[in-house]
Amino acid sequence: MKKILPFSNPTITSWTWTAATFSILGNYPKCLPWLYNNFIQLFCECYEKWVSLHYIPHIDVFSVCPFFHSSLIPRSFLLDLNISLNSFIRTCINHNYYVYSIIDESYISRKKRFLHELLIYGYDDSTQTYNIADFTLTSTQKYTQSTTSYDSINKGYVFIRPHEDGLTDGLGGIGGIYIFFTISARGFYWTERSDFVIMTIGLSCGDKIYLKMNKNICLEQKSTRRESSVKKKETLRQTGVSGDHTDHAIWYQYVGTDLPDVRSRHLAG
Repeated sequence: MKKILPFSNPTITSWTWTAATFSILGNYPKCLPWLYNNFIQLFCECYEKWVSLHYIPHIDVFSVCPFFHSSLIPRSFLLDLNISLNSFIRTCINHNYYVYSIIDESYISRKKRFLHELLIYGYDDSTQTYNIADFTLTSTQKYTQSTTSYDSINKGYVFIRPHEDGLTDGLGGIGGIYIFFTISARGFYWTERSDFVIMTIGLSCGDKIYLKMNKNICLEQKSTRRESSVKKKETLRQTGVSGDHTDHAIWYQYVGTDLPDVRSRHLAG
């Protein structure tokens, strides 16, 4: 069996998580407005002899992006599943999940031990290979698509000691394998009108997200386990949207699940 998930050359390639986001969402034109309204704010991490420049969203992009449904699967959980890593990865891809993990790339392209995140977006049983993408697969240090064997990924993951696995979802989880699918892949449609846009996204639990153009950001969560509802309003000042862009703020109403994080929504006029 063979399956390759949608993947294209990314517009921004500065960091692995950023490049992966653009490589995936770039395949869906309706996702482009979100991409173009994010990754426009920068911040620096200063070290003794060098400076690291980052975009917002940062390493939490798979968690905060409204077009991704993601989970960080801990190493201990994977061990308790009692299945091979390769079976797990292929099953994820069969269900349209991309796989993102820290791998010792000395089993792939490096001469010495080198731990780095890479994206797995396809597989081919006939050749026993995965489709992968990362900056570190060639000497050019450019974000590159390539293939590697099932055995290389298995060894590259298994031989990382737990304390060396610093993969994070940006929300507190550390270590394991990050899996996520694009909600676009599960189907969504847009209804455009002169004064607002509504996007309906079908989730596995039957919930829906409605996005509507409004001057304030309103969040409403209704739990099926209790009758009460929680309402929360964030002012534009709290989201960092200037007064000139008030007509372009987005109103989220998310029913039956956790409230979406709007801190990284950067909206342009």
